[in-house]
Amino acid sequence: MQPDIIAIGEPMLEFNAEEEGALSDVRHFVAGWGGDTSNFAIAASRAGSRVGYLTRLGDDEFGESFLKLWQREGIDVTRIVKDPDAFTAAYFISRKGKQHYFTYFRRDSAASRMTPGFLPQDYIAGAKLLHVSGISQAISVSAGETVSAAIAIATAAGRLVSYDPNFRPRVSPYKVDAIDMSGAGDTFDGAFVAGYLAGRPVDDCLRFANAAAAITTTGLGCVTPVPRFKEIEAFVARQSR
Repeated sequence: MQPDIIAIGEPMLEFNAEEEGALSDVRHFVAGWGGDTSNFAIAASRAGSRVGYLTRLGDDEFGESFLKLWQREGIDVTRIVKDPDAFTAAYFISRKGKQHYFTYFRRDSAASRMTPGFLPQDYIAGAKLLHVSGISQAISVSAGETVSAAIAIATAAGRLVSYDPNFRPRVSPYKVDAIDMSGAGDTFDGAFVAGYLAGRPVDDCLRFANAAAAITTTGLGCVTPVPRFKEIEAFVARQSR
């Protein structure tokens, strides 16, 4: 199956502190999944789009966990490469009040070893949209070159490219009881693109994406609270009454 959307980047296993405190003092963490473009892919899939993902994974349990996650989410993983000599990245989140603190273990990860030669050109050219991010470009020189090459393939084929620079301007938010803001912007991106490719007007895409992002802040972690299409629509309908 040729996906409508293809995302490329670095997935990272997430360990989210259940209680407040410095990282060295926390004893209980909730394991989950993160990485901005992976979060995007899941959000877009749950919002109704056909999605594929491109990355390099370590040949380890973390990498296998991501493959199983993406397969459960209906994301195409046929072009993902396993690297037997590298690891899948991870990060920890600790909290003090409303402040979040991130500790990353990603230097020389499998994803940072991506090179332009790894890209499946026909696969990218056959999609309607390619999604990339500034983070994907920043993890290594070769990853940056890979993202640039992917953009070149997509644009040469006349495809759309969505780019997340991780700039977060203030939009009119829905009021919710927020618990964890991790991944909310990625959810916004995924829901917006899914709505746009489905033919929604831009203003409607913004409301749809804003609602999806708001919902995801009400749960813990980047992936588990990401809403599906019907949940987003019901939330918007309730808010508009």
